Amino acid sequence: MKKEYTVGELASLFKINNQTLYYYDKIGLFSPDKRTSSSNIRKYSFEQIYELSTILYLKRLGLSLTEIKESLLNLTPETANSILTEKSVELRKNLSEIIRIDDAISRKLKYIKKEKKNQEKDSDKVIYRKKRYYYNMGDETLLYSDDSFYFYPTVAIYTSTGKSFGALLENHEKDFLDPNNITTIPRGDYLIAYHIGPYETIPKHREEIMNQRKDLKFSEYMFNFNIYDQFNVSDSNNYLTRMEFLLEK
Repeated sequence: MKKEYTVGELASLFKINNQTLYYYDKIGLFSPDKRTSSSNIRKYSFEQIYELSTILYLKRLGLSLTEIKESLLNLTPETANSILTEKSVELRKNLSEIIRIDDAISRKLKYIKKEKKNQEKDSDKVIYRKKRYYYNMGDETLLYSDDSFYFYPTVAIYTSTGKSFGALLENHEKDFLDPNNITTIPRGDYLIAYHIGPYETIPKHREEIMNQRKDLKFSEYMFNFNIYDQFNVSDSNNYLTRMEFLLEK
């Protein structure tokens, strides 16, 4: 086993970049045992391998270089265990969030596939729908700051007084969100229609449908479900929206 290592040799041993060692030296985190003044050649002793491996280990755990520097000064079995415990809690929390997001993405993909198939089957039909749930995201000024907008199918709720937005949920997804912000889409009979084009043209399409179907008694509610939106197509003329008109009994 070698007694001394150059920057390149030590970097190769740990499969890191030479510049990493230069930077660690610059900030006083990990410096060579020897340095020639004439050529500024750095030499690391064999014993320093253990110190560098500890630094890289703590870095893999997610500690910042400042935290690593502080930890090396007071590293004991107790402090090491404390670091591991904190990181374990943090990783489990992050893992739970990643799984939740992945579930939401999978759910959105299935939703898009299913609704595309339903376009021909359900169009211009009256269908009974059970009670559904959505996470209330408020009006459009609040929409884009809410993570739910990006990971759940979006529903736009039209009434006689205006429009608001929500994230369509499955029953089990309610457990992960603030129950005070969860609203129901009422069960009942709905006229189903599909809109192709920009959202701005939906109100006109809505009015046309209501004028055409004088045989039906419309409530004030219409629920629009995004199928193809800005996350699927670049041209708004190709947006696909499922329109559901709640009918009065």
